[in-house]
Amino acid sequence: MSGPRTGSLRLRLIAVAAAAVAAALAVSGFLLAGIFSRYVDARTVAELTNHLNQILASAELDETGQPRVTTAPADPRFSSPNGGLYWQIDGPNTQAQRSRSLWETVLTLPDDYLADGLIHRHEILGPASTRLIALERGVTLGPLSTPVPIRVTVALDRAEPDAAMADFRFVLARSLTVLGVALILALWIQVQVGLRPLQRLKSALVSVHAGKQDHLEGSFPTEIQPLVDTMNALLVRERGNIERARERAGDLAHGFKTPLTVLSAVSRDLVRDGHAKAAKELDTQIDLMGRHVQRELARARSAGATALGRRSVPILPVVNRVVNALERIGADRNLIWEVDIDDAATFPGNENDLLELIGSIADNAAKWAKSRIAIIATSTQGRLTLAIADDGPGIPEGSETEVLARGRRLDETGDGTGLGLSIVARIVESYGGTIALSRANLGGLAIRIEIPSP
Repeated sequence: MSGPRTGSLRLRLIAVAAAAVAAALAVSGFLLAGIFSRYVDARTVAELTNHLNQILASAELDETGQPRVTTAPADPRFSSPNGGLYWQIDGPNTQAQRSRSLWETVLTLPDDYLADGLIHRHEILGPASTRLIALERGVTLGPLSTPVPIRVTVALDRAEPDAAMADFRFVLARSLTVLGVALILALWIQVQVGLRPLQRLKSALVSVHAGKQDHLEGSFPTEIQPLVDTMNALLVRERGNIERARERAGDLAHGFKTPLTVLSAVSRDLVRDGHAKAAKELDTQIDLMGRHVQRELARARSAGATALGRRSVPILPVVNRVVNALERIGADRNLIWEVDIDDAATFPGNENDLLELIGSIADNAAKWAKSRIAIIATSTQGRLTLAIADDGPGIPEGSETEVLARGRRLDETGDGTGLGLSIVARIVESYGGTIALSRANLGGLAIRIEIPSP
């Protein structure tokens, strides 16, 4: 019993590879975004520090002892209202001096201790409640006798570095997406190339199954070659088992033939000696033994339905052989055989199976036909259809299953073991086909067989 199917190996490989690529690119994108964020932050701090140093370089005390900037920084954003770049100087007990960009806004800084020469960084609110990155530095101006401590602050609107980060993330995401698609496409090509030997192996197995070759042929990678060698060894062993089974069945039939003939002679002697009852019982046992032998022969013959014994056998030559043989046997009946066989019609199996199948049905039709028998075979869309009909009495409606039963005959007065059609049904079943019995257009029995071609 086979287990549940696990899906396509190709899709599983591509799915796992795609997941790995997506995870790797996601981690890479996260790391790159973090690195760029730190870079932008460092550049922002460096820019603000540079402006801070420029302002400090031009800071001095006026005649009243108040701090002022003699030369404003050259960046035009300091001069444009709400320009995004601001500076401010705070002295003791003095109104703050500010850049023109602050307009009427005064930067509110945390009330923390700022040692002389140290720089603090803050996140504060600026004009119109914008978020600013601010650097402040405390210095002392004036003579040592009357030093004046001041705080110089330079701030940048956080929207600028945030916009740079957003643009970078957008470009990064788009680039990584394109890269991911390219990598997955490359992986798909790699999987296709990597699984190509398995496709060749599949084609070789299909050829074996169709009977085009008796073993797996072709050059395979070192990882697959042991499997191919093992399967070829299995094919050889199984083919040998089939042949031995047929030989044993033949030996069985041959071994029983002589004893059954002797027993039949003994039965006749018993009848002559007046022991009819004993002779009848003996004949019954002989008949049972004969049917058993026929069953074993049928089982051995149906072994050819396995893939190991399959060949593409043309239908027409086999039909001609059967018809010629039956015409010679029933020459006195002058039966008309209507044969319509497609040239492309082939049987996907062993020739002996085809001969047994057509021979059993045709022999049955010849036995009951009045004057005409029709044999038609077509092969379309990978399916063989074989139909044999006669103009005999046919069979009672509803008895189709009974006719196909092993060893069952509707007419017990006739010759035969009743195994012919049951053997046919077994062969058809072993090839995955179907068999149907119905009333023929000719008036008698019509047997229609359909067998899929590999």
